[in-house]
Amino acid sequence: MTPYQILEYTSAILSIVLSHHFQKKDIKSMIDGTSVDFILVRDSMYKYSKKAEERLFSNPCFAYFFVQFANCEEGKAYIESKLVKTG
Repeated sequence: MTPYQILEYTSAILSIVLSHHFQKKDIKSMIDGTSVDFILVRDSMYKYSKKAEERLFSNPCFAYFFVQFANCEEGKAYIESKLVKTG
């Protein structure tokens, strides 16, 4: 991977992992000036729309993470457990 690709990959991971803490001062200062995008993640989680989905999946890193999650046994079990609780 190129340095730019590593930076994009790391930013995508941080966007997902820290999305629930996006308003904390220490998190804001840590990501200041980076390409970490909480809005991209949070819109698809809390304000779902087809446009939010398209924006999320237009990012190759997020699309990759989604495919990996959806295809692993732990991801499938997690999704199934959420469907059982809501259904």
